[in-house]
Amino acid sequence: RCWCSSQPCRFYGQKICNRLLDQLLNDSDKDLDQLPVLQHCLMRTYKFFLDNPTGNEIEFEHYEAAGKLEHALSDHANEIYEKLNDKQKKIAAIIFKSLTDENAENEPIRRRQSFYEINELCKSLPSVSENDVIEVIGRFRDVDCAFLTQAKRMDAGRGRIGKKTKMAF
Repeated sequence: RCWCSSQPCRFYGQKICNRLLDQLLNDSDKDLDQLPVLQHCLMRTYKFFLDNPTGNEIEFEHYEAAGKLEHALSDHANEIYEKLNDKQKKIAAIIFKSLTDENAENEPIRRRQSFYEINELCKSLPSVSENDVIEVIGRFRDVDCAFLTQAKRMDAGRGRIGKKTKMAF
């Protein structure tokens, strides 16, 4: 975990202050399932550092601005969501509801859906086109967030979503 927290910063020629590194290790609580969350949080922390450099090290204040480990994902998702218009917000709600479920213990789980299935669900909204759905998916699978991913390569790498493309959260 220590390597996972500090190495990406070193890769980009940046240093992370020891106080922040200790905090990241404490917050991640030895749970390896949190590694993707930690990675996302570090990416956001680094972005806040680039936007507001306070010295030559990534500091605790950048981590706080990113929402810390506890809120980094939800804060970022909400930030993207708030930039959508009303129609796009309704589409996003359908997309994310279709990609989540609960197991027997009522714990949230992810499930894959084909683009075709998601598109069909979104068509229940008035005047929603396939391009509208693709636009919203694109907002949440941008390089700087990747909340939605593809389980299958898209149309020979040309960035298009096919009917059989599986989307995952």
